[in-house]
Amino acid sequence: MLSQFVAVAAENSTSSHFEPPSVSFDNGLVEISALTTLIGSSAAASLVLGSRGPTGLAWAATSAFCTIAVVKACISGAIPGWLQETIGVRSSASDLAVGLQLDLGSNSYGAKRVRKTLDRPIAIQCRGDIGNETSSSMKDLGSDVYAFDYSTSAMLNRVPETEPGQLTRVFAYARYNFVRKHSTGIQMGATCLSFLKLTESYILWRNNSEMLAMVTSIPWFYFVIAAIVEEVIELRRAANPETMLGPIDILSGTVPAVGRPGSSRKIIIGAAQNPRHALRWTIMWSVGAIICTSSTLMTYLLLGKQSTEVVLVWVGFQALWMALRLLVHHLVEPYDPVESRQLADQSLSSLSPDMKMRVLRLAMALSKYQASIHPRGDYSYLYDCFTASDIPPLLAQHASVYPTNNFTSSGASLASIRVSIKAVIGDTTLSSATWISGSKPIPMDLYDSCVVVFNIGTKDNLSSDISLPSYSSSHLAVPAVRVLSGKTVGPSLPTDPEKDATIHFVPKGSSNIGFGLTWLYWIPLDSGGWLFVSTAEDSLDVRGRQVGCLMTDGEVTEQLSAGRLNIGFSHVDDVKAALEMSKRGFMDIRRILE
Repeated sequence: MLSQFVAVAAENSTSSHFEPPSVSFDNGLVEISALTTLIGSSAAASLVLGSRGPTGLAWAATSAFCTIAVVKACISGAIPGWLQETIGVRSSASDLAVGLQLDLGSNSYGAKRVRKTLDRPIAIQCRGDIGNETSSSMKDLGSDVYAFDYSTSAMLNRVPETEPGQLTRVFAYARYNFVRKHSTGIQMGATCLSFLKLTESYILWRNNSEMLAMVTSIPWFYFVIAAIVEEVIELRRAANPETMLGPIDILSGTVPAVGRPGSSRKIIIGAAQNPRHALRWTIMWSVGAIICTSSTLMTYLLLGKQSTEVVLVWVGFQALWMALRLLVHHLVEPYDPVESRQLADQSLSSLSPDMKMRVLRLAMALSKYQASIHPRGDYSYLYDCFTASDIPPLLAQHASVYPTNNFTSSGASLASIRVSIKAVIGDTTLSSATWISGSKPIPMDLYDSCVVVFNIGTKDNLSSDISLPSYSSSHLAVPAVRVLSGKTVGPSLPTDPEKDATIHFVPKGSSNIGFGLTWLYWIPLDSGGWLFVSTAEDSLDVRGRQVGCLMTDGEVTEQLSAGRLNIGFSHVDDVKAALEMSKRGFMDIRRILE
Protein backbone atom coordinates (compact mmCIF):
# COMPACT_ATOMS: atom_id res chain seq x y z
CA MET A 1 0.00 0.00 0.00
CA LEU A 2 2.80 2.39 0.94
CA SER A 3 4.69 1.59 -2.28
CA GLN A 4 1.59 2.41 -4.35
CA PHE A 5 1.20 5.76 -2.57
CA VAL A 6 4.85 6.66 -3.24
CA ALA A 7 4.48 5.72 -6.90
CA VAL A 8 1.37 7.87 -7.31
CA ALA A 9 3.05 10.81 -5.58
CA ALA A 10 6.08 10.49 -7.84
CA GLU A 11 3.88 10.35 -10.93
CA ASN A 12 1.96 13.44 -9.84
CA SER A 13 5.15 15.35 -9.10
CA THR A 14 6.59 14.62 -12.54
CA SER A 15 3.38 15.65 -14.26
CA SER A 16 3.19 18.98 -12.37
CA HIS A 17 3.73 22.07 -14.47
CA PHE A 18 5.19 24.15 -11.57
CA GLU A 19 8.78 25.16 -12.20
CA PRO A 20 10.55 27.37 -9.64
CA PRO A 21 12.26 30.40 -11.16
CA SER A 22 15.91 29.93 -11.82
CA VAL A 23 18.57 32.57 -11.51
CA SER A 24 20.80 33.18 -14.47
CA PHE A 25 24.18 34.77 -13.84
CA ASP A 26 25.00 35.14 -17.52
CA ASN A 27 23.74 38.71 -17.60
CA GLY A 28 26.48 39.97 -15.24
CA LEU A 29 24.12 41.21 -12.52
CA VAL A 30 26.38 40.01 -9.74
CA GLU A 31 29.35 41.93 -11.09
CA ILE A 32 27.27 45.07 -11.67
CA SER A 33 25.81 44.95 -8.15
CA ALA A 34 29.24 44.48 -6.60
CA LEU A 35 30.62 47.46 -8.52
CA THR A 36 27.75 49.78 -7.59
CA THR A 37 28.04 48.78 -3.94
CA LEU A 38 31.46 50.41 -3.91
CA ILE A 39 30.06 53.60 -5.39
CA GLY A 40 26.85 54.52 -3.59
CA SER A 41 26.43 52.40 -0.47
CA SER A 42 27.41 55.08 2.05
CA ALA A 43 25.02 57.60 0.47
CA ALA A 44 22.15 55.11 0.47
CA ALA A 45 22.75 54.22 4.13
CA SER A 46 22.98 57.88 5.12
CA LEU A 47 19.73 58.77 3.36
CA VAL A 48 17.66 55.95 4.84
CA LEU A 49 18.92 56.93 8.30
CA GLY A 50 17.46 60.40 7.84
CA SER A 51 20.64 62.44 7.50
CA ARG A 52 19.05 64.61 4.79
CA GLY A 53 15.62 64.82 6.36
CA PRO A 54 12.41 63.12 5.18
CA THR A 55 13.33 63.40 1.51
CA GLY A 56 16.28 61.10 2.09
CA LEU A 57 13.86 58.31 2.95
CA ALA A 58 12.10 58.75 -0.38
CA TRP A 59 15.35 58.39 -2.33
CA ALA A 60 17.09 55.72 -0.24
CA ALA A 61 15.47 52.71 -1.93
CA THR A 62 14.84 54.07 -5.43
CA SER A 63 17.71 52.01 -6.82
CA ALA A 64 18.08 48.29 -6.19
CA PHE A 65 21.83 48.81 -6.24
CA CYS A 66 23.23 49.17 -2.70
CA THR A 67 20.09 47.66 -1.18
CA ILE A 68 22.29 45.65 1.17
CA ALA A 69 23.64 48.92 2.57
CA VAL A 70 20.07 50.15 3.06
CA VAL A 71 19.12 46.96 4.91
CA LYS A 72 22.22 47.16 7.10
CA ALA A 73 21.50 50.80 7.91
CA CYS A 74 17.88 50.01 8.80
CA ILE A 75 19.02 47.27 11.16
CA SER A 76 21.60 49.52 12.82
CA GLY A 77 18.99 52.23 13.38
CA ALA A 78 16.37 49.87 14.79
CA ILE A 79 18.47 48.02 17.38
CA PRO A 80 20.23 49.21 20.57
CA GLY A 81 23.85 50.28 20.50
CA TRP A 82 25.31 47.19 22.14
CA LEU A 83 23.66 44.97 19.52
CA GLN A 84 24.97 47.20 16.71
CA GLU A 85 28.49 46.58 17.94
CA THR A 86 27.91 42.88 18.57
CA ILE A 87 26.61 41.94 15.10
CA GLY A 88 28.82 44.41 13.23
CA VAL A 89 26.25 46.77 11.68
CA ARG A 90 27.59 49.93 13.30
CA SER A 91 28.95 52.45 10.78
CA SER A 92 29.83 56.12 10.50
CA ALA A 93 26.39 56.71 8.98
CA SER A 94 24.63 55.10 11.94
CA ASP A 95 26.77 57.09 14.37
CA LEU A 96 25.77 60.37 12.69
CA ALA A 97 22.11 59.34 12.65
CA VAL A 98 21.47 57.77 16.05
CA GLY A 99 24.85 57.82 17.81
CA LEU A 100 26.07 54.96 19.97
CA GLN A 101 24.94 54.69 23.59
CA LEU A 102 25.16 51.82 26.05
CA ASP A 103 22.49 51.52 28.73
CA LEU A 104 23.67 51.90 32.33
CA GLY A 105 20.60 50.15 33.75
CA SER A 106 20.96 47.15 36.01
CA ASN A 107 19.63 44.71 33.38
CA SER A 108 21.86 45.82 30.49
CA TYR A 109 24.00 42.67 30.31
CA GLY A 110 24.71 43.13 26.60
CA ALA A 111 25.94 46.66 27.25
CA LYS A 112 28.27 45.39 29.97
CA ARG A 113 29.93 42.97 27.57
CA VAL A 114 30.36 45.51 24.79
CA ARG A 115 31.57 48.23 27.17
CA LYS A 116 34.67 46.18 27.95
CA THR A 117 35.69 46.17 24.28
CA LEU A 118 35.35 49.93 23.71
CA ASP A 119 37.54 52.87 24.63
CA ARG A 120 36.38 55.36 27.24
CA PRO A 121 33.08 57.12 26.41
CA ILE A 122 32.95 60.69 25.16
CA ALA A 123 29.98 61.61 27.36
CA ILE A 124 27.36 60.52 29.86
CA GLN A 125 23.73 61.14 28.95
CA CYS A 126 20.46 60.76 30.82
CA ARG A 127 16.86 61.91 30.67
CA GLY A 128 15.99 64.87 32.84
CA ASP A 129 12.22 64.44 32.57
CA ILE A 130 11.72 60.94 33.91
CA GLY A 131 9.41 62.12 36.68
CA ASN A 132 9.43 59.82 39.70
CA GLU A 133 12.96 58.47 39.55
CA THR A 134 12.40 56.12 42.46
CA SER A 135 9.69 54.23 40.60
CA SER A 136 11.93 53.89 37.56
CA SER A 137 14.62 52.35 39.74
CA MET A 138 17.85 51.59 37.87
CA LYS A 139 16.33 51.40 34.40
CA ASP A 140 16.54 55.14 33.69
CA LEU A 141 20.01 55.80 35.07
CA GLY A 142 21.24 56.93 31.68
CA SER A 143 23.82 55.78 29.19
CA ASP A 144 27.47 56.17 28.35
CA VAL A 145 27.92 57.68 24.90
CA TYR A 146 30.58 56.63 22.39
CA ALA A 147 29.28 58.59 19.39
CA PHE A 148 26.84 61.48 19.10
CA ASP A 149 24.42 62.06 16.27
CA TYR A 150 25.14 64.95 13.91
CA SER A 151 22.80 67.47 15.53
CA THR A 152 23.98 66.85 19.09
CA SER A 153 27.62 66.86 18.03
CA ALA A 154 27.16 70.21 16.28
CA MET A 155 25.54 71.65 19.41
CA LEU A 156 28.41 70.47 21.63
CA ASN A 157 30.95 72.00 19.27
CA ARG A 158 29.42 75.41 19.99
CA VAL A 159 29.93 75.05 23.75
CA PRO A 160 33.29 76.00 25.31
CA GLU A 161 35.02 73.49 27.55
CA THR A 162 35.45 73.96 31.29
CA GLU A 163 39.01 73.12 32.23
CA PRO A 164 39.95 71.26 35.45
CA GLY A 165 39.99 73.59 38.43
CA GLN A 166 37.61 76.10 36.83
CA LEU A 167 34.14 76.81 38.15
CA THR A 168 31.58 74.67 36.39
CA ARG A 169 29.39 76.36 33.78
CA VAL A 170 26.11 74.74 32.84
CA PHE A 171 24.58 75.40 29.41
CA ALA A 172 20.91 75.26 28.50
CA TYR A 173 18.70 76.58 25.72
CA ALA A 174 17.86 80.26 26.11
CA ARG A 175 14.20 80.93 26.91
CA TYR A 176 12.63 82.46 23.82
CA ASN A 177 10.19 81.42 21.10
CA PHE A 178 12.36 79.18 18.95
CA VAL A 179 11.11 77.98 15.57
CA ARG A 180 12.72 74.88 14.12
CA LYS A 181 14.53 75.23 10.83
CA HIS A 182 12.84 73.32 8.00
CA SER A 183 13.42 73.74 4.26
CA THR A 184 9.94 72.80 3.12
CA GLY A 185 10.51 73.62 -0.54
CA ILE A 186 13.66 71.53 -0.87
CA GLN A 187 12.26 68.62 1.12
CA MET A 188 8.94 68.44 -0.71
CA GLY A 189 10.48 69.15 -4.10
CA ALA A 190 13.05 66.38 -3.81
CA THR A 191 10.42 63.97 -2.52
CA CYS A 192 8.14 64.71 -5.47
CA LEU A 193 11.07 64.21 -7.83
CA SER A 194 11.41 60.64 -6.57
CA PHE A 195 8.06 59.85 -8.23
CA LEU A 196 10.04 59.51 -11.46
CA LYS A 197 10.46 55.95 -10.19
CA LEU A 198 7.00 55.29 -11.65
CA THR A 199 8.40 55.64 -15.18
CA GLU A 200 10.49 52.53 -14.58
CA SER A 201 7.43 50.59 -13.45
CA TYR A 202 5.47 51.79 -16.48
CA ILE A 203 8.12 50.78 -19.01
CA LEU A 204 8.67 47.37 -17.41
CA TRP A 205 4.91 46.83 -17.40
CA ARG A 206 4.70 47.68 -21.10
CA ASN A 207 7.42 45.09 -21.75
CA ASN A 208 5.25 42.35 -20.21
CA SER A 209 7.21 42.29 -16.92
CA GLU A 210 4.30 43.16 -14.65
CA MET A 211 5.56 41.24 -11.62
CA LEU A 212 9.06 42.76 -11.89
CA ALA A 213 7.54 46.23 -12.26
CA MET A 214 5.63 45.84 -8.99
CA VAL A 215 8.28 44.05 -6.94
CA THR A 216 11.11 46.44 -7.78
CA SER A 217 8.98 49.45 -6.76
CA ILE A 218 7.76 48.18 -3.38
CA PRO A 219 10.74 49.48 -1.30
CA TRP A 220 10.51 52.94 -2.89
CA PHE A 221 6.75 53.07 -2.34
CA TYR A 222 7.12 52.10 1.33
CA PHE A 223 9.80 54.68 2.08
CA VAL A 224 8.10 57.48 0.15
CA ILE A 225 5.01 56.98 2.33
CA ALA A 226 7.28 57.10 5.41
CA ALA A 227 8.87 60.29 4.05
CA ILE A 228 5.48 61.97 3.60
CA VAL A 229 4.40 61.03 7.14
CA GLU A 230 7.66 62.33 8.61
CA GLU A 231 7.40 65.52 6.55
CA VAL A 232 3.95 66.21 8.00
CA ILE A 233 5.29 65.68 11.53
CA GLU A 234 8.22 68.04 10.90
CA LEU A 235 5.92 70.70 9.45
CA ARG A 236 3.75 70.58 12.56
CA ARG A 237 6.82 70.97 14.78
CA ALA A 238 8.12 73.88 12.74
CA ALA A 239 4.75 75.62 13.07
CA ASN A 240 4.82 75.56 16.89
CA PRO A 241 7.45 77.73 18.63
CA GLU A 242 9.38 76.02 21.43
CA THR A 243 10.26 77.67 24.73
CA MET A 244 10.79 74.75 27.10
CA LEU A 245 13.98 72.79 27.63
CA GLY A 246 14.39 69.41 26.00
CA PRO A 247 14.49 66.11 27.90
CA ILE A 248 18.15 65.18 27.39
CA ASP A 249 21.01 66.10 29.75
CA ILE A 250 24.62 65.60 28.65
CA LEU A 251 27.91 65.50 30.54
CA SER A 252 30.60 65.57 27.87
CA GLY A 253 34.37 65.45 28.13
CA THR A 254 37.22 63.19 29.16
CA VAL A 255 35.17 60.98 31.47
CA PRO A 256 37.06 59.94 34.62
CA ALA A 257 37.43 56.41 35.96
CA VAL A 258 39.85 54.57 38.23
CA GLY A 259 43.29 54.92 36.65
CA ARG A 260 41.98 57.45 34.11
CA PRO A 261 41.63 60.99 35.48
CA GLY A 262 39.12 63.26 33.82
CA SER A 263 39.98 66.62 32.32
CA SER A 264 37.84 69.19 30.50
CA ARG A 265 34.06 68.90 30.62
CA LYS A 266 30.84 70.34 29.22
CA ILE A 267 27.39 70.18 30.80
CA ILE A 268 24.25 70.62 28.69
CA ILE A 269 20.86 70.60 30.41
CA GLY A 270 17.70 70.22 28.35
CA ALA A 271 19.05 69.26 24.93
CA ALA A 272 16.55 68.29 22.25
CA GLN A 273 15.60 64.65 21.81
CA ASN A 274 16.83 63.05 18.60
CA PRO A 275 13.56 62.30 16.72
CA ARG A 276 15.14 59.18 15.24
CA HIS A 277 15.11 57.63 18.71
CA ALA A 278 11.32 57.65 18.58
CA LEU A 279 9.38 54.41 18.33
CA ARG A 280 7.97 55.27 14.90
CA TRP A 281 11.47 55.34 13.40
CA THR A 282 12.33 52.01 14.97
CA ILE A 283 9.20 50.45 13.49
CA MET A 284 9.80 52.10 10.11
CA TRP A 285 13.38 50.81 9.91
CA SER A 286 12.42 47.31 11.07
CA VAL A 287 9.68 46.93 8.48
CA GLY A 288 11.85 48.59 5.85
CA ALA A 289 14.65 46.08 6.36
CA ILE A 290 12.22 43.19 5.83
CA ILE A 291 10.66 44.77 2.73
CA CYS A 292 14.00 45.61 1.12
CA THR A 293 15.38 42.13 1.75
CA SER A 294 12.30 40.38 0.37
CA SER A 295 12.04 42.69 -2.63
CA THR A 296 15.69 42.26 -3.56
CA LEU A 297 15.49 38.47 -3.45
CA MET A 298 12.32 38.44 -5.54
CA THR A 299 13.76 40.96 -8.01
CA TYR A 300 16.83 38.89 -8.79
CA LEU A 301 14.77 35.72 -9.02
CA LEU A 302 12.47 37.40 -11.55
CA LEU A 303 15.37 38.88 -13.52
CA GLY A 304 16.62 35.38 -14.14
CA LYS A 305 13.49 34.74 -16.21
CA GLN A 306 13.52 38.00 -18.18
CA SER A 307 14.79 38.73 -21.65
CA THR A 308 18.06 40.55 -22.21
CA GLU A 309 16.19 43.67 -23.32
CA VAL A 310 14.22 43.85 -20.06
CA VAL A 311 17.34 43.25 -17.98
CA LEU A 312 19.17 46.08 -19.74
CA VAL A 313 16.22 48.41 -19.22
CA TRP A 314 16.13 47.50 -15.52
CA VAL A 315 19.89 47.98 -15.10
CA GLY A 316 19.74 51.34 -16.85
CA PHE A 317 17.04 52.60 -14.53
CA GLN A 318 18.91 51.39 -11.43
CA ALA A 319 22.02 53.23 -12.58
CA LEU A 320 19.96 56.37 -13.19
CA TRP A 321 18.31 56.23 -9.75
CA MET A 322 21.67 55.63 -8.12
CA ALA A 323 23.14 58.71 -9.82
CA LEU A 324 20.17 60.84 -8.80
CA ARG A 325 20.37 59.47 -5.26
CA LEU A 326 24.01 60.51 -5.04
CA LEU A 327 23.05 63.95 -6.34
CA VAL A 328 20.35 64.35 -3.70
CA HIS A 329 22.77 63.28 -0.98
CA HIS A 330 25.29 65.83 -2.22
CA LEU A 331 22.97 68.81 -2.77
CA VAL A 332 20.64 68.56 0.24
CA GLU A 333 22.27 69.87 3.42
CA PRO A 334 22.55 67.67 6.53
CA TYR A 335 19.34 67.85 8.50
CA ASP A 336 19.65 69.79 11.76
CA PRO A 337 16.38 71.53 12.71
CA VAL A 338 17.74 72.93 16.02
CA GLU A 339 20.98 74.23 14.53
CA SER A 340 20.21 77.89 15.23
CA ARG A 341 18.84 77.51 18.76
CA GLN A 342 20.88 79.63 21.16
CA LEU A 343 22.52 78.34 24.34
CA ALA A 344 23.02 80.32 27.54
CA ASP A 345 25.34 79.44 30.41
CA GLN A 346 24.94 79.68 34.18
CA SER A 347 27.15 78.92 37.14
CA LEU A 348 26.40 75.79 39.11
CA SER A 349 25.46 77.77 42.20
CA SER A 350 22.91 79.93 40.35
CA LEU A 351 20.87 77.04 38.98
CA SER A 352 17.31 76.42 40.09
CA PRO A 353 16.66 73.39 42.34
CA ASP A 354 15.21 71.45 39.40
CA MET A 355 18.28 72.16 37.27
CA LYS A 356 20.57 71.13 40.11
CA MET A 357 18.74 67.83 40.38
CA ARG A 358 19.32 67.26 36.69
CA VAL A 359 23.03 67.89 37.20
CA LEU A 360 22.96 65.46 40.12
CA ARG A 361 21.35 62.82 37.89
CA LEU A 362 24.29 63.21 35.52
CA ALA A 363 26.65 62.70 38.45
CA MET A 364 24.83 59.52 39.46
CA ALA A 365 24.90 58.23 35.87
CA LEU A 366 28.65 58.86 35.74
CA SER A 367 28.94 57.11 39.09
CA LYS A 368 27.15 54.07 37.71
CA TYR A 369 29.47 54.03 34.70
CA GLN A 370 32.53 54.11 36.96
CA ALA A 371 31.12 51.25 39.01
CA SER A 372 30.48 49.19 35.87
CA ILE A 373 34.18 49.19 34.92
CA HIS A 374 35.65 49.38 38.44
CA PRO A 375 38.55 47.01 39.28
CA ARG A 376 36.57 45.88 42.31
CA GLY A 377 33.80 44.65 40.01
CA ASP A 378 30.34 46.13 39.63
CA TYR A 379 28.98 43.44 41.96
CA SER A 380 30.78 45.23 44.80
CA TYR A 381 28.57 48.30 44.29
CA LEU A 382 25.15 46.67 44.03
CA TYR A 383 23.98 48.14 47.34
CA ASP A 384 25.34 51.67 46.93
CA CYS A 385 22.88 54.50 46.40
CA PHE A 386 22.67 55.52 42.73
CA THR A 387 19.26 57.23 42.79
CA ALA A 388 19.61 61.01 42.55
CA SER A 389 16.26 61.76 44.20
CA ASP A 390 17.39 59.89 47.34
CA ILE A 391 20.53 61.97 47.85
CA PRO A 392 19.08 65.29 49.15
CA PRO A 393 17.06 63.75 52.01
CA LEU A 394 19.96 61.47 52.92
CA LEU A 395 22.32 64.44 53.22
CA ALA A 396 19.84 66.79 54.90
CA GLN A 397 21.42 66.15 58.32
CA HIS A 398 25.15 65.57 58.31
CA ALA A 399 28.20 65.68 60.53
CA SER A 400 31.94 65.25 60.06
CA VAL A 401 32.04 62.66 62.87
CA TYR A 402 29.62 60.21 64.40
CA PRO A 403 28.39 61.73 67.70
CA THR A 404 29.14 59.76 70.85
CA ASN A 405 29.65 62.50 73.45
CA ASN A 406 26.06 62.16 74.68
CA PHE A 407 26.17 58.40 74.94
CA THR A 408 25.70 57.08 78.45
CA SER A 409 26.81 53.77 79.80
CA SER A 410 24.62 51.42 81.73
CA GLY A 411 27.64 49.83 83.35
CA ALA A 412 28.51 47.49 80.51
CA SER A 413 31.53 47.77 78.25
CA LEU A 414 31.50 50.28 75.42
CA ALA A 415 33.69 48.05 73.23
CA SER A 416 30.84 47.60 70.76
CA ILE A 417 27.63 49.38 69.88
CA ARG A 418 24.66 48.66 67.69
CA VAL A 419 23.86 50.97 64.81
CA SER A 420 21.38 51.05 61.96
CA ILE A 421 22.68 52.05 58.52
CA LYS A 422 20.26 53.55 56.02
CA ALA A 423 22.45 53.88 52.91
CA VAL A 424 25.99 54.20 51.58
CA ILE A 425 27.15 56.76 49.02
CA GLY A 426 30.24 55.22 47.48
CA ASP A 427 33.53 56.41 46.06
CA THR A 428 32.26 56.42 42.47
CA THR A 429 29.57 58.94 43.37
CA LEU A 430 31.95 61.15 45.31
CA SER A 431 34.55 61.16 42.53
CA SER A 432 31.84 61.95 39.96
CA ALA A 433 30.63 64.91 42.01
CA THR A 434 34.22 66.06 42.47
CA TRP A 435 34.89 66.11 38.73
CA ILE A 436 31.63 67.88 37.90
CA SER A 437 32.17 70.56 40.54
CA GLY A 438 35.71 71.22 39.28
CA SER A 439 37.74 69.92 42.23
CA LYS A 440 41.15 68.36 41.68
CA PRO A 441 40.94 64.90 43.36
CA ILE A 442 40.76 62.06 40.86
CA PRO A 443 38.97 58.69 41.25
CA MET A 444 42.12 56.98 42.52
CA ASP A 445 42.40 59.60 45.29
CA LEU A 446 38.83 58.85 46.37
CA TYR A 447 39.19 55.08 45.95
CA ASP A 448 38.52 54.30 49.64
CA SER A 449 36.07 57.11 50.37
CA CYS A 450 32.37 56.91 51.14
CA VAL A 451 29.54 58.52 53.09
CA VAL A 452 27.61 56.35 55.54
CA VAL A 453 24.03 57.41 56.31
CA PHE A 454 22.77 56.23 59.70
CA ASN A 455 19.25 55.85 60.98
CA ILE A 456 19.20 57.81 64.22
CA GLY A 457 16.66 58.36 66.96
CA THR A 458 15.07 54.95 66.29
CA LYS A 459 14.83 51.73 68.23
CA ASP A 460 17.13 50.10 65.70
CA ASN A 461 20.03 52.01 67.20
CA LEU A 462 19.49 51.01 70.83
CA SER A 463 21.43 48.28 72.58
CA SER A 464 21.43 47.09 76.16
CA ASP A 465 24.35 49.29 77.12
CA ILE A 466 24.02 52.35 74.84
CA SER A 467 21.42 55.11 74.58
CA LEU A 468 21.31 57.68 71.77
CA PRO A 469 20.29 61.32 71.93
CA SER A 470 17.29 62.48 69.93
CA TYR A 471 17.68 64.35 66.62
CA SER A 472 15.31 66.43 64.54
CA SER A 473 16.14 64.31 61.48
CA SER A 474 15.92 60.55 61.17
CA HIS A 475 19.13 60.33 59.12
CA LEU A 476 22.71 61.37 59.77
CA ALA A 477 25.32 61.35 56.99
CA VAL A 478 28.96 60.96 58.02
CA PRO A 479 32.02 60.82 55.71
CA ALA A 480 33.85 57.56 56.34
CA VAL A 481 36.45 55.15 54.96
CA ARG A 482 35.63 51.92 53.16
CA VAL A 483 37.86 49.21 51.71
CA LEU A 484 37.09 45.87 50.08
CA SER A 485 38.73 42.91 51.74
CA GLY A 486 38.99 39.52 50.10
CA LYS A 487 41.04 37.24 47.90
CA THR A 488 42.86 38.93 45.05
CA VAL A 489 43.92 37.83 41.59
CA GLY A 490 47.69 37.40 41.65
CA PRO A 491 50.66 35.21 42.63
CA SER A 492 50.90 33.21 45.83
CA LEU A 493 51.12 35.32 48.97
CA PRO A 494 54.18 35.63 51.25
CA THR A 495 54.00 34.05 54.69
CA ASP A 496 55.48 35.11 58.03
CA PRO A 497 57.25 31.96 59.33
CA GLU A 498 57.03 33.09 62.97
CA LYS A 499 53.29 33.71 62.98
CA ASP A 500 52.52 31.18 60.25
CA ALA A 501 50.03 33.64 58.80
CA THR A 502 49.71 35.37 55.46
CA ILE A 503 50.98 38.96 55.38
CA HIS A 504 49.73 40.82 52.36
CA PHE A 505 49.12 44.43 51.42
CA VAL A 506 47.16 44.87 48.20
CA PRO A 507 47.60 48.17 46.33
CA LYS A 508 44.61 50.21 45.24
CA GLY A 509 43.21 49.24 41.86
CA SER A 510 43.80 45.49 42.23
CA SER A 511 41.15 43.09 40.97
CA ASN A 512 39.59 40.28 43.00
CA ILE A 513 38.35 36.76 42.34
CA GLY A 514 34.72 37.77 42.90
CA PHE A 515 33.90 35.90 46.11
CA GLY A 516 34.95 35.84 49.75
CA LEU A 517 34.59 39.63 49.78
CA THR A 518 33.81 41.91 52.70
CA TRP A 519 33.40 45.66 53.00
CA LEU A 520 35.30 47.16 55.94
CA TYR A 521 34.20 50.55 57.28
CA TRP A 522 35.93 52.97 59.63
CA ILE A 523 33.62 55.77 60.79
CA PRO A 524 35.24 58.65 62.71
CA LEU A 525 33.89 59.44 66.18
CA ASP A 526 33.81 62.83 67.85
CA SER A 527 35.75 61.29 70.73
CA GLY A 528 38.74 60.79 68.43
CA GLY A 529 38.37 57.06 67.94
CA TRP A 530 36.75 54.94 65.24
CA LEU A 531 33.65 52.86 64.80
CA PHE A 532 34.60 49.74 62.83
CA VAL A 533 31.85 47.92 60.93
CA SER A 534 32.19 45.05 58.47
CA THR A 535 29.78 43.05 56.37
CA ALA A 536 29.50 39.30 56.59
CA GLU A 537 31.64 37.37 54.11
CA ASP A 538 30.08 37.31 50.63
CA SER A 539 27.40 39.73 51.81
CA LEU A 540 28.39 43.20 50.67
CA ASP A 541 25.20 44.85 51.95
CA VAL A 542 25.93 46.86 55.10
CA ARG A 543 22.46 48.36 55.30
CA GLY A 544 20.28 47.56 58.30
CA ARG A 545 21.29 46.66 61.84
CA GLN A 546 25.01 46.28 62.40
CA VAL A 547 27.21 45.78 65.43
CA GLY A 548 30.28 48.02 65.36
CA CYS A 549 33.48 47.96 67.39
CA LEU A 550 34.93 51.04 69.03
CA MET A 551 38.65 51.31 68.26
CA THR A 552 41.46 53.71 69.07
CA ASP A 553 44.13 54.83 66.61
CA GLY A 554 46.54 52.31 68.08
CA GLU A 555 44.08 49.46 67.72
CA VAL A 556 43.41 50.37 64.10
CA THR A 557 47.15 50.39 63.37
CA GLU A 558 47.53 47.00 65.05
CA GLN A 559 44.61 45.66 63.02
CA LEU A 560 46.07 46.90 59.74
CA SER A 561 49.75 46.12 60.29
CA ALA A 562 48.97 42.43 60.73
CA GLY A 563 48.49 42.30 56.96
CA ARG A 564 45.66 39.78 57.08
CA LEU A 565 42.90 41.87 55.51
CA ASN A 566 44.30 41.86 51.95
CA ILE A 567 44.01 45.64 51.65
CA GLY A 568 46.49 48.43 51.02
CA PHE A 569 46.29 50.08 54.46
CA SER A 570 49.03 49.34 56.98
CA HIS A 571 48.64 52.24 59.45
CA VAL A 572 45.88 54.41 60.88
CA ASP A 573 47.41 57.34 58.98
CA ASP A 574 46.27 55.65 55.75
CA VAL A 575 42.72 55.63 57.10
CA LYS A 576 42.96 59.29 58.08
CA ALA A 577 44.23 60.26 54.62
CA ALA A 578 41.32 58.44 52.99
CA LEU A 579 38.93 60.16 55.39
CA GLU A 580 40.14 63.58 54.23
CA MET A 581 39.31 62.57 50.66
CA SER A 582 35.85 61.46 51.79
CA LYS A 583 35.26 64.86 53.34
CA ARG A 584 36.29 66.62 50.12
CA GLY A 585 34.01 64.44 48.03
CA PHE A 586 31.20 65.00 50.51
CA MET A 587 31.62 68.77 50.20
CA ASP A 588 31.55 68.54 46.41
CA ILE A 589 28.30 66.59 46.25
CA ARG A 590 26.74 69.08 48.66
CA ARG A 591 28.03 71.92 46.48
CA ILE A 592 25.96 70.60 43.58
CA LEU A 593 22.80 70.71 45.69
CA GLU A 594 23.33 73.97 47.59
